[in-house]
Amino acid sequence: MTWFQVYCAVAVGCSAVYWVATLACTLSFFHRKSAVGAPFSPPVSVLKPLCGYDEDLEENLRALCRQDYPCFQIVFGVEDECDSCVPVVRKIIAEYPEKDLQLIFCGASQSANRKVHNLRILLASARHEILVLADSDVSIGSDCLRQIVAPLAEEKVGLVCCPYRWKAPETIAAALEALTACAEFIPSVLLVERFGGLKFALGATIVVRRQCIDGIGGLEVIQDYLADDYQLGARIHRLGFRLAMSSYVVQLTHHRTPWKRMMQREIRLARTYRVCSPVGFLASVLTHGVTWATLLLWCMHGSPLGWGLWLGTLFVRLTAARVLLSSCFPDEMTNGYLWLLPFRDGLASIWWLMAFSGNKITWRGHTFVLKSDGTLRTVG
Repeated sequence: MTWFQVYCAVAVGCSAVYWVATLACTLSFFHRKSAVGAPFSPPVSVLKPLCGYDEDLEENLRALCRQDYPCFQIVFGVEDECDSCVPVVRKIIAEYPEKDLQLIFCGASQSANRKVHNLRILLASARHEILVLADSDVSIGSDCLRQIVAPLAEEKVGLVCCPYRWKAPETIAAALEALTACAEFIPSVLLVERFGGLKFALGATIVVRRQCIDGIGGLEVIQDYLADDYQLGARIHRLGFRLAMSSYVVQLTHHRTPWKRMMQREIRLARTYRVCSPVGFLASVLTHGVTWATLLLWCMHGSPLGWGLWLGTLFVRLTAARVLLSSCFPDEMTNGYLWLLPFRDGLASIWWLMAFSGNKITWRGHTFVLKSDGTLRTVG
């Protein structure tokens, strides 16, 4: 065998070990028994920055208002009255006059990260010490707040974040994003959580103590970062607080994601990963088992051994993913797209390469330059 064939074979072996390990860690996480103590339901302020009309927006906001939780405030934030989501928010506020709901116009952002700008403005209107930062595209059940706030009963926990999955994808592009979340990203995070402890946060839904935000110098210190969730978690961890991962899985509603937006998102995520964790990103190429097995099959000119390694790699990857999707991220529509996983893994290798091909990213229709320190510079 040539040196390249040996390298491909080693990478195939590393990939198989990695995916089996992520499967074991993910199953262990979702079957982990939490400590049972007195109910912990302190008053909570939910900060909900919005921008444009997301899929299922009205349904998602209504579900947020129907929380089975004793005392909570929701503060919605948009840049201005012209935003297309404003009529929906006003309708929701009118539907629930008994709830503590408020709409705030945050004004044009002076920072690169418009979401963090909105959160900064909303924070001034938050009346409670426990804060929930929820993205606009998140769908939750009525028991969400009760479950995700509970880990803060332990005083050393400063921040709680949630795993997430795509909700009922209806297009190939949306299904590829769903598979990225359920069969790659979240399992890899849970592998890190199991062996190294969580040292960063996932931004879909975050619960955090106000004192932790004050302790890092306020949200303004992360207002120019692309990975604001990563920075928030890392800085709170450096304060000495523990970060916890809730077992409550929130859903992201992107049923009909177009191809262009999916590609922009995946390239943005790859370039974000590269600047946040350069060593980890470089090493992640070893997990692309299907790509390495395909290259090995090509180098071995379609030999029986090459085909055996390729089929074995595919079997391990698909089996691990099927168990993950059925046990931890049940969604009939996502499971129905499992056959796309080898194609998605091949695309992941292309996205990995494209992370080094430039430093521009597109986010909600705006183009930015991603600097080496993770901060953004607006283009135009």
